[in-house]
Amino acid sequence: MMSQFPGPGMTESLERIVRYLDDYLRVAEVPDDPRALNGLQVDGPAEVAGVLGAVDASVATIEAAAERGRCLLIVHHGLFWRGLQRLVGRIGERVPYLLERHGTLVELAVQLGRQQLQATNNVRV
Repeated sequence: MMSQFPGPGMTESLERIVRYLDDYLRVAEVPDDPRALNGLQVDGPAEVAGVLGAVDASVATIEAAAERGRCLLIVHHGLFWRGLQRLVGRIGERVPYLLERHGTLVELAVQLGRQQLQATNNVRV
């Protein structure tokens, strides 16, 4: 179990964080619409320097995460929640924006709605 996030100037493995979130929030066990893609939606750098939480994966939210550099963006409403979708319109705008900025996106729609995350002094948001 991950007990704390690294301090200023330090990083943590994206794989370790995603595995922790999947286990802690029981991503595989908590039912959702079968078309929903909860968990890691867009892979980014292998090392994460910070975490940003938001409701939606909007361009403004992605930009805020990108400004922080190597930031993991955790959202309630991700990009893909209706199954396979064409990269047009709003999604077509957001995906390239996220990829160009080397962003990482995790959607935890049902999990965040059902679980109360525990915040500690060791977590930087």
